[in-house]
Amino acid sequence: MKNFQKSLVREERDLKMREFSRDLVFIRGERRSSGRATISVPVACAEEAGKAPCWYCIFTLSEISPVPGKAYGEDPLDAFLSAIRQIRSLIKAHAELGYRVWWNSEGDDGGFAL
Repeated sequence: MKNFQKSLVREERDLKMREFSRDLVFIRGERRSSGRATISVPVACAEEAGKAPCWYCIFTLSEISPVPGKAYGEDPLDAFLSAIRQIRSLIKAHAELGYRVWWNSEGDDGGFAL
């Protein structure tokens, strides 16, 4: 697991200049902080004989999931949309734990509406 995380951190660093990001507000109880959601540009998976091509994006949600995650798809757009869905899922799951995450206005769930 540690090697996997190190690999993701290295991949995230390599893709740093090629990412989409959104500044967000995170609130839990009385604590308010600023953070960021990031999604890398889609990257082609290593080709393997007999397997369909795949793509992935690396994503982070700073205050909730600072360790990078990977979202897979059948093509670049599918991988990017998968990353958006995973970020939205994290935001929704953490709302049940008392987190409020917003972008333009409170209650917009970071603007990740898919």
